[in-house]
Amino acid sequence: MQRLAAYLGVFAALAMATAPALAAAPDRDRQRAEALVAEGLSYARAAKALQQKGTAGFRAEYGKAIAKFEEANRLYPHPEIQHNLARAHEELGHLKVAFEWYSQALKQDYTYASDGRARLGKIEQQLRESHAMLTVRTTPSDTNVRLVFSDGTEETHVSTPFQTWALAGTLKIVASNPEFKTGNKDYELKAGEDRQVNLVLETLPRQGFLEVNANVPGAKVFLSEVLIGTLPMQSVTYPAGIYELKVTAKGYLDHKEQLVIVKDQLAAVTVALLPDGEPDDGGEVGGGRVTRDDGPPTWIGVTLIGLGVGTAILGGVFHGKAFDFNDQANKIPISDPRNEIDDARYDSLFGKAKDNQTYAWVSYGVGAVLVGTGIALLAIGGDDEAPPASSVAVPPRFVPSVQAGPGYLGAGGTLTF
Repeated sequence: MQRLAAYLGVFAALAMATAPALAAAPDRDRQRAEALVAEGLSYARAAKALQQKGTAGFRAEYGKAIAKFEEANRLYPHPEIQHNLARAHEELGHLKVAFEWYSQALKQDYTYASDGRARLGKIEQQLRESHAMLTVRTTPSDTNVRLVFSDGTEETHVSTPFQTWALAGTLKIVASNPEFKTGNKDYELKAGEDRQVNLVLETLPRQGFLEVNANVPGAKVFLSEVLIGTLPMQSVTYPAGIYELKVTAKGYLDHKEQLVIVKDQLAAVTVALLPDGEPDDGGEVGGGRVTRDDGPPTWIGVTLIGLGVGTAILGGVFHGKAFDFNDQANKIPISDPRNEIDDARYDSLFGKAKDNQTYAWVSYGVGAVLVGTGIALLAIGGDDEAPPASSVAVPPRFVPSVQAGPGYLGAGGTLTF
């Protein structure tokens, strides 16, 4: 350990010369930090004397020194305080902690930087004899990562990416985020290796609310061919997503439409079911004689197919952009843990790639629905002739609809004929 008087003099000078932001701290914090450093050095000298005599009590004295240095660094962060923290942990054999404090101190130049670099290199050699250098990245980055090492000890990180020394052997990684499924995976690590781990968490189903009303009480409600209840239906919780809504009742035509359920939002639908079947000669339905065309006009089907193809092509454009952003992200080398610029670039590019991939799949899905609907309408056939003026006709009717929300886009329509 350095002499107290010499250390304090250098500390005060460096605080003014190389850390102007810190020099702006209140004088009382700087003065309190200097006093804490003096107390810490006193404990450290006592610990060193006991250590040289082979007395076990030196560990407790180093512990007291560490407590003083940590409080001083909290009040007035400075590389020489961090260097002393590293030295104390090094004396106690806490090599991983010492490595971290030396790395932190060496982000700036200071009086004992050359000594710090030499000790950091020596500690790295010692750690590689029994540890692996582990780099962890997750998607999303704001993920809590718990590491369980082969000796049963644990280490927790509240975000990624990060680097740490991991004991050789079996490593268990538990990654959690409130909006994603918890990921668990085991790895076998070898001493001296550099291991990179990339974890992508699976999204949890996001819940929205559905309300359906119709003019026929007791009608059945289906979402993508799954029966979810009967009418009236008020604020039913259901996973967010794009569905086909179908409402059926005996004696009435089925009602179908595309429906988007958005997380934490209510999707309210009101349906008017039409009577089913052709009436007998002279019979009336709903107070008037009913006639029908053979089907919807062909231009509707052709238009929907064209829109669907265009939407699918747009999806291809998004997919190309996603691959481009992903390639750019993968070209960024694993950065030094002290360099946050490359990490920010990687997160930004990877996020753009993920967003464009989502847009692509949504476009493909919407395009497929439009093309499928158009083909179905063409198969049904029909003409553009109006029903006879002498009758009360119910002509084919197609009502397109588009619904959107955060992260979702749906398109479809309602066909009545």
